[in-house]
Amino acid sequence: MPKEKISVILPLADYQELIEDLDDLAAIAKRKDETTRPFETALKEIGYDVR
Repeated sequence: MPKEKISVILPLADYQELIEDLDDLAAIAKRKDETTRPFETALKEIGYDVR
């Protein structure tokens, strides 16, 4: 039976990228039930003239 892996060594930059990805996924999961609107509507709401 193989041993269970308990640690890993990787460059700090790779670790930081993984943490950022996890943060992004958490934000997506938190906002998954929010309503959406068309892009043009959002632009109009912030005062951008869509032509």
